[in-house]
Amino acid sequence: MKGDARRVPGFLAVLLRRLGEEHGELGALSAPLAGRRLALEGLLPHGRRLVVTWGPDGPSVATGGDDPADLTLSGPPGAFLDLLLRGASRRLSLSGRLDLAHDLSRYLNELIATRREALAVVLGDPLLGLFERGAERLGAFLVEFIRQGHGPANLLVTRDQWTDLAEDARGLRTRLETLVSHPLLRP
Repeated sequence: MKGDARRVPGFLAVLLRRLGEEHGELGALSAPLAGRRLALEGLLPHGRRLVVTWGPDGPSVATGGDDPADLTLSGPPGAFLDLLLRGASRRLSLSGRLDLAHDLSRYLNELIATRREALAVVLGDPLLGLFERGAERLGAFLVEFIRQGHGPANLLVTRDQWTDLAEDARGLRTRLETLVSHPLLRP
């Protein structure tokens, strides 16, 4: 698992490079970021930093390192997800060269526009197509279900099903308490 986690930054760099090559606008927007180091703090566990460096061949991604960054973004992991999916996040704090934040925002907004291509690279076209069709069908099902007068709570379980589940949970709890209190099972 740790080996897989170490390969992720390299995979991200290759993906970003490939998207930059395929989409001229994305490549042009990365020009102001060339030679810059961006540190992401709070994204990785155990206080490790994710460092993105834009070189002549595009961005490279690495973990760790205490070298100073041109721009540092700090915040919880969800804030970085907001940044990637929406191009902005109010939960991130910035430090360093704040003029680069605008360039980064423009780059991320263009990256968002190429999201389907990124997913196709990661998942492959057939799997992405299957996923998109499944998501469309699920969305159509939910819309029709609500049109028929069913509330969102009915999408999960009915009241009777909830009551049955609660009764089963009480039965399990009773059996568990009986087992735990058995003298042969005590430490």
